Amino acid sequence: MQKLKYTFAAAIMAIGASGTNVANAADTYKPAFKPAPAQSLVKPVRYCAAWYRECRIRWGYGWRFRRCMAIRNCI
Repeated sequence: MQKLKYTFAAAIMAIGASGTNVANAADTYKPAFKPAPAQSLVKPVRYCAAWYRECRIRWGYGWRFRRCMAIRNCI
């Protein structure tokens, strides 16, 4: 019985010790490679005039209009 108690205590301590190492390893994980940014000579077109009309009709003037435009990256 005494031997079982020590074995159980040792197992609990081993699990606790390995858990801290796993947590630290997860914090310092970095991917093996970083994907390259998209290389393009053409910038994506923003249809701000269309969104301006849509947001203005939908929300009128005020903070909701500005939020609507900001969500679409037109401000």
